[in-house]
Amino acid sequence: MKKLYFILISIVVLSIGQTYAQYAADAVRFSQTIFGGSARYQAIGGASYALGGDIGSLSGNPAGIGLYTRSDFSLSGLYVSNNVDANYLNTLNRTNKDNINLINGGFVITEDIFNARNWKSVTFGVGVNQSSNFTNNTTFSGFNPNNSITRFFAESANRFGLGSGSLEEMAFDGFLINPNQSNTAFVPASNGNVNQLEQDITRGGITEVNIAGAANLDDRFYIGLSINFVNLNYKKSSFYTETGINDPQFNVTALELDENQEVVGNGAKAVLGVIFRPIDAVRIGFGIETPTFYELTETFDFRLSSFFDDGTNPIIPARETSFFDYKIRTPFKLNAGVAFFLKDAGFLSVDVEQVNYRRIGFESDFATTNVTTKNRLLNDYRTAYNVRLGAEARLGLVNLRAGYAMYGSPLNVPNADDLNKTILSGGIGYRINDIYLDFALVNTTSESSFSPYLLDNFTEPTAFLKNSRTNGILTVGVRF
Repeated sequence: MKKLYFILISIVVLSIGQTYAQYAADAVRFSQTIFGGSARYQAIGGASYALGGDIGSLSGNPAGIGLYTRSDFSLSGLYVSNNVDANYLNTLNRTNKDNINLINGGFVITEDIFNARNWKSVTFGVGVNQSSNFTNNTTFSGFNPNNSITRFFAESANRFGLGSGSLEEMAFDGFLINPNQSNTAFVPASNGNVNQLEQDITRGGITEVNIAGAANLDDRFYIGLSINFVNLNYKKSSFYTETGINDPQFNVTALELDENQEVVGNGAKAVLGVIFRPIDAVRIGFGIETPTFYELTETFDFRLSSFFDDGTNPIIPARETSFFDYKIRTPFKLNAGVAFFLKDAGFLSVDVEQVNYRRIGFESDFATTNVTTKNRLLNDYRTAYNVRLGAEARLGLVNLRAGYAMYGSPLNVPNADDLNKTILSGGIGYRINDIYLDFALVNTTSESSFSPYLLDNFTEPTAFLKNSRTNGILTVGVRF
């Protein structure tokens, strides 16, 4: 009766959207793309904005296809090995996930122009490129003497009440939170000394279809435009367990929280770029990438189960599922690059990219969610600068390549630069007659932190994550 009475006096507020749908973080995640393209471009760290003459220009600076003198067709495959080291409550965990798939391909057709003043050729190309790969596995666990996720459930219920079908209601029905003696607040079933484990699995990626055209003015000035149709598919499954709960009132000993999030949708953007070659040894590239206008649908489901000391009659409720439609407008991206050619010996190239994550747009049918998300974007994120460096040495039929890239952290926090993403790359290319074969090895390292739940006094546990992703890219192509 005490539980029934407390339900009747609770404020019924549906809090799933506010508690679990991290729309600001998702909007930033979907705005962060790493320069992809062919194995050649990835081997030089993506520092290719002023280069051109490669299929990778279809997903970068479209002016680059204007440097083609022959038509081209290529396909690129990816092998990725992702390792995550997690330090959680002074316990170290390592997880690994491998993946193989096609990430890039396309064709370019170029035609000479006659009797058109100084315009020498026009080029058209179509390509498919994966600009983000969400594949990852993360596991962390440890013994927490200080608090329990049930405290988070209690604080959330005290703030929002017991919404119908909400996580707070499941916690209440599973005896993970209970009313205090005066029926004025919820209290947790545990205050610590519990074993905690979380497993997160993410899948999917962002894939673009690039349609581009470019023109060549007197072999000195190249201008290009691409229209890009974008498909987004993001899936995350989280499984959290807590054992060793010592609840003297209802004898709860363990809980499991199982959550699944899927975001799917489509978008479109455009890229306008130019390359200027004042002398044969120097190329300068500029470009502006419009926002990607996404229309997305999120499906979110969860279940919170309770287990008792006798091992019988666990409370395993039905899954709760919600659907949410929203729109994201990613920020403008400004790019500039310069390349220096050492006659036939090779080149050096440098790119700089600016992305203002505070300018991400978010729109849904819920005014409160819109305001909250926009405020988080303005307060929690910043403008980031991405720098890419690359070099190629030409040794007859063989080309050797190396690259470095630094992608600035979007977070507006102290020492945010410590969270920058660093990329080291290298590769080799072989050309014989009209056929070419390129291979690249790319290692990306980054650091981040994650808390499985948040508490009002900021004493929640935090996992410190070190991510190392190694990509092997193979491109096979033919010029004709």
